[in-house]
This record gives sequence, structure tokens and C-alpha cells, in this order.
Amino acid sequence: MTEGIDCIGIDRAQTIARVWALRENTVVWHTTCDPKDLSSVIADRTNHSPATAIICGESSASCVNVPIKPAELPLVRAQDIAPGVQTYFVPGLKQHDENEQSHGLETRIAGFLSINPGWDGVVCLPGMRTSWVQISADEIISIQSFVSLLIRDAMEPVLHLPPQLDNWDNEAFVSAVGDTLSRPEALAAKLARLPSNGSHEHLNGYLIGAELAAARPWWLGQQIAVIGPEDDSRMYCNALMQQGTPVLQTDEARMTLAGLTGYSRSLFDKKNNDV
Repeated sequence: MTEGIDCIGIDRAQTIARVWALRENTVVWHTTCDPKDLSSVIADRTNHSPATAIICGESSASCVNVPIKPAELPLVRAQDIAPGVQTYFVPGLKQHDENEQSHGLETRIAGFLSINPGWDGVVCLPGMRTSWVQISADEIISIQSFVSLLIRDAMEPVLHLPPQLDNWDNEAFVSAVGDTLSRPEALAAKLARLPSNGSHEHLNGYLIGAELAAARPWWLGQQIAVIGPEDDSRMYCNALMQQGTPVLQTDEARMTLAGLTGYSRSLFDKKNNDV
């Protein structure tokens, strides 16, 4: 099944691993699996035939200091993920003298910049670790991360919130955002008085509002792009647009694939030049 395949791109930054097989920058096949099953899935797909794999979002991969152009990150040779599959990690990013390390966002941003060349501004990447990333001249300049959504997920079972209904109350959400954006010191008190109706909207709104208050220098007066899971990205976009901030919401999977495709192209160009 690897005949004619240039590269296998793998994203391990999510709870579910995503795998794309590429030939001439086109997806030949795509699958998802539990990260612990990656080796067996790749082995079955390749049937022990020679192949190359590039993995982003690997938490054990080394990190490179910012500022740096994400498209120019040096891939790191890793242990083969399956027999005959020559494997490389995309390094993560870190900031000098700060406990700020991220894996996976560099690939999403590399893909975004390949689709939007010359774009300057701030990229917001929502997730369990939401990162705000300053971009200038195709370089990642600095990173600031928050764990607002991780706190949300930890609080939901403790608060015994009712099941989330399909009819999301966006008015309640943006009102909650405004409450803690204007008064972030009231966050703990607000969380202690969650209403019985619309609790999910208020919980998300209070936490994201407090985050926006802390991240104000990152978004105020800036051009913003949001790259993340659809539901979480929609919340951040709605919260920012209520503050009059222009926001570009992107397709996160498309950005990741574009980044992996770019790294694949660079790897094979380097191999050809070294011959």
C-alpha cells in the first residue's frame, strides 16, 4: 500500500492520532487511530515496504527556541515507527528562560503561512493548552499559553453540570465572556454561582473571558487567525468578534496537513541535494 507514496504524515498532538499518506503532495489515504496503535497501523498499511514518516505533536521530541520560521524547522531523525519506515520528528517550540514548550502548533502555523503567505498578526490555537502566537515576517516571535479549556474539562464533572444540549445559547456565552473580561478578579466567584440553565455556556464564557483579559496585548488591535477544533475555535472567534476584533477561523486539519506536506517537500528536497 506504499507504492508511489512519498511520505506518511502523522499528527500526534490530538487525543486521536491522524495519519495521511502523500504522493506528490496529494493525499492517497487517510486514517485515524489511538496513538498507542500507531506502530501496528503503519506496519499494516506499509506491509514492511520502505517508506518515510514525519510526525508532529510528539511530546518527547526536542524543542527549538523562538523566534524561528516554522517552515524552516530542522526535522529530527527518530526511531522507526514501523519496520522499514524511516521516521522523523518535527521539533516543538520553546522560549528562552521560560517554561513554555509546545508540540504541534509549529506544524499548524507552518501550514497556515504556506496558504496565507506574508500574513502578520497573532494566531490563537485553542485546545487543552491554548496558545497565542505572534507572527511577523513568517517567523514565530513569541508564545503565550493558557489552560482555560483544561480547567473547564476538569470542572465539568465536579460541578455535576447537566448534559450539553444542541441549542447553544451564544448570548449567554458572550455575556459571560464580558463579565470576566471586564472583571477577571471575579472569575472564582462567578464559577461558584453558575446558573442551572446555560451552565456550559457560562463556564466556557467565564474562563475564556478571563483568558482574553490576560491575553489582551495579544489580540487588541491585532489581526487574528484561529486554528483549532471546530467547537472550541467557534467560541474563541465569537468572543473576539464581540470585542470588535477581526478574526479568520481556519480548518485545523487542513492547516496541519499543509504543514506536514511542506515538511515532506523540504525533506525530499534536502535528500535530493545531498545525493
